[in-house]
Amino acid sequence: EKKFNNISSFNFTREAFGDGVWDGITTKARGLYIDTKNQEVVARGYEKFFNYNEKSITSPEMLSRNLVFPVSVYVKENGFLGIMSTDHEGSPIFATKSNIGGDTHAKWFEKNMLNIYGADTIEKMRRFAYDNNVSFVFEVIDIKHDPHIIKYKKNECILLDIIKNNMKFEKYPYIEMCEVATDLGLEHKYLDTIIEDYNGLTKFIAKATADNFVMTTDRIDDKCIEGFVFEDKNGFMFKLKVPYYNEWKMLRGVARQVIKSGSIRYTGALQSVVSNYFYGWCKEKFNTLEKEER
Repeated sequence: EKKFNNISSFNFTREAFGDGVWDGITTKARGLYIDTKNQEVVARGYEKFFNYNEKSITSPEMLSRNLVFPVSVYVKENGFLGIMSTDHEGSPIFATKSNIGGDTHAKWFEKNMLNIYGADTIEKMRRFAYDNNVSFVFEVIDIKHDPHIIKYKKNECILLDIIKNNMKFEKYPYIEMCEVATDLGLEHKYLDTIIEDYNGLTKFIAKATADNFVMTTDRIDDKCIEGFVFEDKNGFMFKLKVPYYNEWKMLRGVARQVIKSGSIRYTGALQSVVSNYFYGWCKEKFNTLEKEER
C-alpha cells in the first residue's frame, strides 16, 4: 500500500512478482486506487494478464478449451501505463500502476496529456470520468524521459480502455470506447483483426512468432511492433511478444551487463548474426571507454 492522503494504491510486491504468486488478490492489486475514507475505488487499471504459454491458463491446451470466440487482436504499444480518473470530489487524478503525481512517470503522463491534447480536452475527460465513475487507461510514450525497446516517432498518449471504477473488472466495449475517444479527440488502440476460431488463432500466432515476422504502424519508427493483446468474447486477455521485440529486450540486458563488466558470462542466447554483432559492438565500446578512462 502507498498512501496519498485519503487515497491508497495497492500493488503486488516485487517478491510476489518474482515468485509468481498469482491469485484473485495479487492479479487485482495492480494500478488499483481506493479512497480509504469513503471506501470507493477512484481509479484502476488492468488486472494482471499473462503472455502466451507463460502460465497454464495461457497454454495452447487451456486456450483451446477455454477461449470463447471471436477473439479480438489489438496491437500492443510499447510504453508505460497511465491512468486518468477523478477523486471523490471530482479533482483529476493522473497515476501510473503505483503512484500519483510527483517527479515520476505519473507527472510525465500528466505533462504529455496536456501537451498532446490540451487543457480543454482534459477538462472534458475529467467531467466524463467523474460523471460515469470510470478511469481512462493509456499507453504513454515518452521518447525523452522513458524510451523503450520500440522506437516511436513522437510522444503519444494512446487510449487503451475505459475501465469502470469497481472492484470487479469491467470495461467499455471497444466500439463504445472508440466513440468516446472520437468525441474527445483522443488517439486509441488499433484493432488488428478478429479471429473466429481456434484454428485461426494458431495460424495467427505461428505467423507472429516466426523469426522473419515484421509489422509496423504509423506511430513507430522501427521495423516491428512489440506484440499483440488478445481478448476473447468473455473478456479473457493474454498477450504475445514478437521475436523482434524479445531479441532486443534480451540484447538490452546484454548491453547493461557489458557496461558493468565488459562481457557476459553465457553467450548461448546470442543465436542470430545481429545479436552476435551487437555483443561485439558493445564489447568494443566498453574497451574504448576503459582505455579513455586510463
